[in-house]
Amino acid sequence: SAAPLAGEDGAASAAPSTAQSGRGGGGGREHGAGSGKGEGAGAAGGRADSAKAHEREELATALRGLTRSLSVQDAMKSLEAVCKDLKAAIKKLDKLARATRKKKHDDLEQYPECIMHSRRIMEGLRNINIVCSTSVAHTKNVDIAVQLFRTAMNYRHDVLSPGLKAELESMVSNSRLLKVIIEEKEQKKHAGKGGTKDGGAVPTESLPLPPPPPVGNGRLPTLLPLDRVTSGSLPAGKTRTGSASPP
Repeated sequence: SAAPLAGEDGAASAAPSTAQSGRGGGGGREHGAGSGKGEGAGAAGGRADSAKAHEREELATALRGLTRSLSVQDAMKSLEAVCKDLKAAIKKLDKLARATRKKKHDDLEQYPECIMHSRRIMEGLRNINIVCSTSVAHTKNVDIAVQLFRTAMNYRHDVLSPGLKAELESMVSNSRLLKVIIEEKEQKKHAGKGGTKDGGAVPTESLPLPPPPPVGNGRLPTLLPLDRVTSGSLPAGKTRTGSASPP
């Protein structure tokens, strides 16, 4: 039999090699696509982490500014300004704590940046309480201080450590000015169990009016024209109900 031509043999041997090379190229493309997806996800995660870090830094910077002037002297000079700053600081710290905590109910003591601002806010609250307890309190707008402590009590679980939270609760309950906040909370709690916001009693204005009592045999009296009534007497043959007299 005739031997295969060199050209034919070369073409036959080259075909499998080309096919294998194609499959290898396809695998390379698949690997490249998978690698690209991983790199994209990693880049997105990096941008998200960077945005969170930037947010935390902005909140921390704002808190440092808001808690800079919280002394008793500052509160005596401008109680309204200090209360306003503290109220804003409490809300900023709530956002910072949410962005920092790994678990929702983690103790704030675990996060140095957060607990530092928490202690500064508590120091300011102590100083406000001192000013409101002095004889000059009547010259100040203490309503804004009550509003501040109401905000602090509402956010205490999120922005204070257990020790600071207990101190705030004790401060409010022992203050003649601030204990109204505790009373309000008790009323709301009672209202939530049934009843009304004013302590469970239903206002008398909302009760239905009783029906009018019946007159005589249940029929309304017949009213006489004014010109037929003379000096308190009735016309002859009429009773006070307007019916005819019996014979």
